[in-house]
Amino acid sequence: MKYSDSGIVIGIKKYGEKSAILKVFSENYGVYRGFVKYVSSKKNNAILQMGNLITFDYVARLEDSLGSFLSFDLAENNCSRFMLDKLRIN
Repeated sequence: MKYSDSGIVIGIKKYGEKSAILKVFSENYGVYRGFVKYVSSKKNNAILQMGNLITFDYVARLEDSLGSFLSFDLAENNCSRFMLDKLRIN
């Protein structure tokens, strides 16, 4: 299973020292979780913030297994809009 899509980052959970499990609500495929390497780098740390709209390439061996996000780019930075407004965060 391989596809490219855009979606909103709704969760990120550390996995080891430099990796994470990313949870994205994609436009065409719904909610997906995937493995991401090198989350702690300066470039990736700025992109993978809750609420940001990203474009990504997702690859999984099977539809039910945990896949990985091969590449992702920032499409729209929504994190700064929500940061100071408690109502929007909830």
